[in-house]
Amino acid sequence: MSNRTLSAAEFLRLVLADEVRIGETCRVVGEISLRGQTLEHPLILHGFQFEGPVDLSDTSVPGELDISDCWFARTLTMTQVRVDGSVRLRRVTVMGLGGPVDMGGPPIFDAEGLSVSGNLLIEQVKSAGSLDIRDARVTGYAMLRDVEASYLTATGFDVAADLSARDIRPKGGATLDGARIGGDLLLEDWAIGSAGRPPQPADLRANGISVTRHGNLTGLSIDGSLALSSASFERGLWLCAMRVGGAFQLANCKAATIEFRADQQRSRIGRIEGYGIKVDLGFRLLNIDVGPDPAASDKVVVELQGIEADYVACYSLTAAAAGIARDGGFDGWTTVDGGMNLSGARVRERIDLTGLRCTGAVELRDARIGTCLRAWSAQTLLKDQETLLSAPGSEPGDRSALVSALDDLQDRLRAVPAGEDGQPPIAPRPAHLMRLDLERAHIDGEADLTGLVLDGDLAAEGLEVGGALLLAAGGSAGDAWARIGRQARLIDSRVGRLAVSGLSFQGAGWSSALILNGSTIGTLQIHPTTEGQCIYPNPLGLENIRVSHWRLDGDTADEARSARVPRSRRAGSAETFERLLMNDRRISVPTYHGVIQTLRDNGRDRDARRLYRHMRRRALKAEGGYNAFYRLYDLLLGFGTAPLRVGLLILGVTLLSALLVTTHDPNLEHRVQVKGQPQWVSAQPCSPVQKAVVTLRMIAPIPSGDVKGDCRLQDSGEAELRFSNRTITTTPAEFGELVKILGFLLWPPFLAFLLRRAFRD
Repeated sequence: MSNRTLSAAEFLRLVLADEVRIGETCRVVGEISLRGQTLEHPLILHGFQFEGPVDLSDTSVPGELDISDCWFARTLTMTQVRVDGSVRLRRVTVMGLGGPVDMGGPPIFDAEGLSVSGNLLIEQVKSAGSLDIRDARVTGYAMLRDVEASYLTATGFDVAADLSARDIRPKGGATLDGARIGGDLLLEDWAIGSAGRPPQPADLRANGISVTRHGNLTGLSIDGSLALSSASFERGLWLCAMRVGGAFQLANCKAATIEFRADQQRSRIGRIEGYGIKVDLGFRLLNIDVGPDPAASDKVVVELQGIEADYVACYSLTAAAAGIARDGGFDGWTTVDGGMNLSGARVRERIDLTGLRCTGAVELRDARIGTCLRAWSAQTLLKDQETLLSAPGSEPGDRSALVSALDDLQDRLRAVPAGEDGQPPIAPRPAHLMRLDLERAHIDGEADLTGLVLDGDLAAEGLEVGGALLLAAGGSAGDAWARIGRQARLIDSRVGRLAVSGLSFQGAGWSSALILNGSTIGTLQIHPTTEGQCIYPNPLGLENIRVSHWRLDGDTADEARSARVPRSRRAGSAETFERLLMNDRRISVPTYHGVIQTLRDNGRDRDARRLYRHMRRRALKAEGGYNAFYRLYDLLLGFGTAPLRVGLLILGVTLLSALLVTTHDPNLEHRVQVKGQPQWVSAQPCSPVQKAVVTLRMIAPIPSGDVKGDCRLQDSGEAELRFSNRTITTTPAEFGELVKILGFLLWPPFLAFLLRRAFRD
C-alpha cells in the first residue's frame, strides 16, 4: 500500500476495518467523511496526502487519535470529535485550496468542540487559513508547538491541566476569550501580524481567561493589542521580553501577582490599560518601555487607575543583584513615554517609583498607600541593610552568589555619591518624571522621594502622610535630595515629618518653590548640605502653617538644650528662623506666631522674643507704618518683649542722677529746726542715706513725711546745678522735676510688661 493512490471509499474501508498500518503512506483522492461514526479502535494516520476535504465531525474514537506527517489539500474538520485517549497532531499541513483562507472566512482546520479524555498535542502544524479549537475540552494537558495559521480561535478552550503554546504564528491574530486552564499557562515566542499586512493590526485576545496556576507570557510579538480584560490568574501573571504595538488591556484583571520580569531583552508596549486591577500581592514593572502614543506624546500610556495590590514597583533590588550574579550588569529600568495614572489606587504596602523614567505626569490622586511611597536614591537605599541581604535563593549555591552580588552592590553604591553622574548601572538611578500628582493621597507610613527628579511640579494639595515625607536626607553616602523643577505644593496637607533642603528648589523660577500654606506638620526639618551650610527653599509659602516642632540646620532637641553650645551658634536659633521666614514674601503672621510658640515650648524664650520683634518690624515696614513712634517702641521695649531695657534705662538714670547730682553737697539742702520752725540750709551736708533717698524720690517719688533732718535738692532761685566742677543754669530742683517726669513715663510700661511676662512664664 506504500506510495499508492487510494479512493475515498478504499480509505474509509481501511479505517473502519482497522487495516491502516503505521509507516505506510499513500495519496487519497475524493472527499473523506466519517461524520457521526463510532470507531471501535484508535485512529492513527501517518503520512497521508488528502486531495479532498476530510470531515471527522461527531466521530467517537475509543483510544488515541494520531494524525502525523499528513497533508490536506482542502480542509480538515474535527468538530465535536470525542476521543477517549490523547490526540496528537504532528507535522500537519492544511492548505485550504479551492476556498477562502483569510481570517474572515470559515476555518479550514476546524476542531470546534473537540473532546479529549487525555492530552492534546499540536506540533508543527501549518494552516493556510484559520485554525479553530474553540470550546475544545482536554482532561489532561494541551501542548502547541510551531503552529502557523492565518488566525487562531480558541474561545472557551477548556484544559484541565497545563496549556503550553510555543512558537505560534497566527498572522491575523488569535483569541482565547473565556478559556479555562486548570494548571499553568505558557505562551512563548508568539508572532502575531506582519509588516506586510497594513489593513488592521493583529491582536491577541484572552479576555475572561481563567488560569488556576501561573500565567507566563514570554517573547510575544504582537502588532496590535493584547487583551486580558477580566482575566484571572490565581497564582500570578509573569510577562517577559514582550513587544506589543498597541494596548495591553488588563482592565478588571485579577491575579496573585502581575510582574513584568527583568530579562536581558526589554519589553516594549504601546500602552497599558489596567483599570480596576486586583492583585493579591504585587504589580511590578521591570525592564519595560511603554509608549509613546502616536496621538499625543503626553497622553497617559500606563493606566492603572483604581488598582488594588500589596505593592506597585518599578525597581527590584533582587533583580539587580541577580543581574550582577549573571553577567555583571542590570538594565531593568522602566521607561514610560507619556503619562502614568495610579489615581484611586489602593496599595496595602508600597509604591516604588525608583528609577522610573516618565515623560508625562505620574498621577496618584486619591490613592491610599499603606507602608510607603518610594523614589529612592542610592543613599537612602544603603540605609536599608536588612532589605539588601534578604533576597531568598532557590538553592544554597544560588543564595550564596546572590548575597555576594548584593555585597558588591553595596560597595558600588558607597563608592558613588548620590546625585553624581556616572553611577554604576545597577545603582538606583533617579526617578525622572515630568510631574508627580499626590493630591488627596493618603500614606499611612512614609514617603521617601530623595531620588526624585521633576521637570515640573510636585502637586500634593490635601496630602496626608502619617510618617515622614522626605524630600531630602543626609548620611554617610552623601546628601540626597529631590530636584523640583517648578513648585512643590503641599497646601492643606497633613504630614508627620517633612524633611526638605533648599537645594531641591535651586532651579525654580516661579513665584513659590515650596508652598506649605494651611498645612499641619509634626516636625519640619531643613537639611544642611554636606558642608553644614543650610540653604532654605526660596521662595517659600508658609501662610497659616501649623508646625509642632521645627528643626533647622540639623537641629536636635539635645543640641537645642545643651548649655555647652553657644546661643549664637545654636541650631534653630532666632537668626535661622528669620532667614527661613524671610523667604515667605507674604509675611504670614499666624506662621510667625506658631514658630514663636514652638520656641517657647522648647524653652527658647529669648529666641521667641527676638523672632516676635522681627515679625513686628517686618509687618510694619510692609504696611509703611514703621514710624518714629514704633521705632522708639521697638528700641525701648522691643514691642513689649524686652521690659528690662526700660528697667536698665531707669537704673541708668538713677545712677547718673546719683553720680552727677545728688552726690554733690552744693546741689542739696538740709532741713533743720530754727526756733521751732523748719528751715532749709545748704551749709550742713546730707548723709549718704539721705542722698540715696533724694535720688530715689527723683526717679520713683517716695513720700518723705515729716521726717526731721530731711534732705532735698536746692530750690532757691539763686541755686545752680553743679557737678564735676561745672555749673548749669538751672536749679537742682528743676532737674529733679525733669527726672520725675521721665520716671512717670518709664515706670508704667516697665511694670506692665514685666508683670505680663512674669505671668506668661
